[in-house]
Amino acid sequence: MPKALHVAVAIAALTTVLAPNAARNPATSRHPSEQCTVAEPATQATLEIQMPYAADFCELISHALAGDVFHAPLLVTPGRTWHYPGTTITCRLHHHSSRDRLTIRNSPATCHWLNQHATGWKQKPTR
Repeated sequence: MPKALHVAVAIAALTTVLAPNAARNPATSRHPSEQCTVAEPATQATLEIQMPYAADFCELISHALAGDVFHAPLLVTPGRTWHYPGTTITCRLHHHSSRDRLTIRNSPATCHWLNQHATGWKQKPTR
């Protein structure tokens, strides 16, 4: 099994196990441990993640995206979300009825990859 497929399976397992538990307590506020950003500096693409255990999710997804989408190492910033000034939102995804969400900027390829590989994540209309 290719490395990216292993990572995709791990991402699916992580969201399947963790997201339903987060949905049980929607009143909790976002803490630094529940957010992170994955960035590709050359294209100024970012993936802003807000969910429980975001740092773990960021590490896993950064490996998959580095190999399958960007073909370059990615920057991971645990504990905060951010994006490059002037970038536009490419897509937003949410996990079922939870507050977990992903915001992708400057990367249609990342949106496409997530739609194919991230089980349970659905695209939301951008505003």
